[in-house]
Amino acid sequence: MIRYDIRYHRPTTAEEASAVLLGAGAEGVVIGGGTVVVPQMVRNERRARDVVDLRGLGIDKLTVHTDHVEIGAMVTYGTVLRAERLAGSSVLLQQLAGVVTGGCQILNLGTLGGSAAYASPCLDVPGALVAVGASMCAHGPDGPREIPAGEFFLDAQKTALGPAELLTGMRIPVAPASTGYLKMQAASSGWPVVTASAVIDDSAAHVTIGAAQAVPVRVDVSAFRVDGGWDGAALTESVREAIEDPWHDSQAPAHYRKHVAGVLARRAVERAGSA
Repeated sequence: MIRYDIRYHRPTTAEEASAVLLGAGAEGVVIGGGTVVVPQMVRNERRARDVVDLRGLGIDKLTVHTDHVEIGAMVTYGTVLRAERLAGSSVLLQQLAGVVTGGCQILNLGTLGGSAAYASPCLDVPGALVAVGASMCAHGPDGPREIPAGEFFLDAQKTALGPAELLTGMRIPVAPASTGYLKMQAASSGWPVVTASAVIDDSAAHVTIGAAQAVPVRVDVSAFRVDGGWDGAALTESVREAIEDPWHDSQAPAHYRKHVAGVLARRAVERAGSA
């Protein structure tokens, strides 16, 4: 139970939502699936007077186009998992949705947009969005704009969204590629300790590491292709060297995350290469 009074808003347009947030200032909060914010408010870890519910905006659709996929900010992991006609690099998000932490409640209520906007290092989504070259669609007082995923995540729980700006969706380019997604967890119900998102095409290969630093780290591993396979030892070491400021929390220390990142990256690349 939330033990203080709130003002509940359910806007029907992004303009209206942004206006409410602008008026609320620091006391406004956005709710998508509610799987993070609502428990925080119940535990009194976050106090907000104005709650903006995005369910009235109609941004819960996943649409497949010839060259890109549009994913509304309210699209759940379950919707992505059940989506048909996903192809190329966008399949990575389906691979992620199939192993998302939290069971059926998170699968059917949790949203990719909410995870991205929360921007915790220890989530599945940020690294995968950087890996597939997503464009983050935002709307604020100055109207709509797009932000490359690689520029969207600035620090732990800090994004490029400005005051009164909200995430309305993501645009995923559909490029011919094979993909592999892996993560390491301390327990099956735990948040990721490290994630690895590999995307490989005929001319290039890269792997994006999540949860090992405050923001995702994208590493070009094209040079480690050898005779139809991979120089696993060199690839592993290269990824570890790219983790310059490893993240640490109660789940795992920094040095452990850095070590695991290299191993997981190699395995994700090998999985993508065998797809």
